[in-house]
Amino acid sequence: MPQAAGTFEVGTETETAGGWSYEVAITTADGTSTHAISLCWHDHDYWCGGALAPSRMLERLLDLVLQHLGQGSTPDHLPPRFACATARRWLPDLDDQLRQGSAKGGVILPG
Repeated sequence: MPQAAGTFEVGTETETAGGWSYEVAITTADGTSTHAISLCWHDHDYWCGGALAPSRMLERLLDLVLQHLGQGSTPDHLPPRFACATARRWLPDLDDQLRQGSAKGGVILPG
C-alpha cells in the first residue's frame, strides 16, 4: 500500500440536516491547509452500515485520499470545501475499498 502523502486532524463535528460537517486540518509537504468536509448520512450508511462513527468513516476516507494525493484523478491539493462523495470521482474504487474494511480496524460488510 502506498505511503500517505500527508496527515490530517479532524476537528469540530457539526450535525447537519443531511449528515455531518467537519473542520479538518491536512498537512502535506506543502504545509497545512484547512477544509470543510461534509459526509451525508446516506454515504455513511452505504459505506459502513452504521457500524462506524461518522468521524471514523471520514478518517478512513481521508486515509485513502491522502495515499493517492496527486496520483491519477486525485488532485494535488484538496479543495477548501468538499463532500466525501466527491472522492468517488478521484478514486473510482472508493466504495469498494471503504465497504471492504481494512486491516486497521475496518469492518467487512456482506454483499
